[in-house]
Amino acid sequence: RSQSFVSIDSIAKIPSGLSFEAASALPMVFLTVLLALNEQAGLKHGDRILIHSAAGGVGSAAVQYARFVGAEVYATASPAKHEFLRSMG
Repeated sequence: RSQSFVSIDSIAKIPSGLSFEAASALPMVFLTVLLALNEQAGLKHGDRILIHSAAGGVGSAAVQYARFVGAEVYATASPAKHEFLRSMG
């Protein structure tokens, strides 16, 4: 049996209806976005960004991050997912 200690800031409750397996993938999705948009692209307030497949996992995380930093977001998705994109703002 092993133990590890983490800061309380590093944990989050799994949203209801989300499996443990799906929840365990969320950090990787957002780390992918942070690496691409923050570290590599240097996305910042006032920038404009086009995000393809914005209703998917990485795409929706990219939209959230871009909005968080104050970038202007343009997004694409299949017609069936347009309403979901609108709901994201």
